[in-house]
Amino acid sequence: MINLPNLRRLFKHDEVEKWLKSIEGPGKKCFKTQMKIYAPTCYGKCEIAVKELIAEVTDIYKGSTVYDAEGAWTTPQGQVETEPIKVVEMAHDCTNFEEGERLARAVTAYATKAKQHSISVHQGSFYISETPEMMKALKKRFGET
Repeated sequence: MINLPNLRRLFKHDEVEKWLKSIEGPGKKCFKTQMKIYAPTCYGKCEIAVKELIAEVTDIYKGSTVYDAEGAWTTPQGQVETEPIKVVEMAHDCTNFEEGERLARAVTAYATKAKQHSISVHQGSFYISETPEMMKALKKRFGET
């Protein structure tokens, strides 16, 4: 089980902090929102991990919309690279603490299996979770080397 206070330390961006606070604690159970997860397909090499992410998100929110897109970024050498991605979109009226933890675990599991450098999630504001740092902190937290 991922501990939300520990999870907060893994992310640098205020939007994740706001979201986690909004679903944590007594009297803070629900909010209306739409969320998107941008999941690279690793040029077809991590399709199973993508399908598992989609299945978990769909189970948590009782539905999702998935479509193909293309992600682009600039390398440290200044070149633009692109990669096929799946956009997983869900809308919900209420996310409780347990569902928030399930979503965090699903994204973390996808990032690990797909060996992604970053995972982009959109909820109102856009933020990117740098997964090497995230994975290092998670492994330290759970005693893995």
